Amino acid sequence: MFRYDCPLCRSTSKPYLLRKGAEEKGVRHRSQRHDDMHPEGESILVEGFTVPQRGDWKMAALVAGLLLMGLVSKLL
Repeated sequence: MFRYDCPLCRSTSKPYLLRKGAEEKGVRHRSQRHDDMHPEGESILVEGFTVPQRGDWKMAALVAGLLLMGLVSKLL
């Protein structure tokens, strides 16, 4: 889960399943509260279980493909 955190306002967003959701919340918050300026120390917090993001899936597929190729080469 991901949360947008603004230390200037001392506020933290509700949890989002994807990082993109928390990032979009940050954009809306900055627009509404800070005139599109980035407060010092703002961040995306990662809590507990996270769904693998797009880059994670690509890396997992690459590793799985390499392992499969190695297994097939051993069998032949």
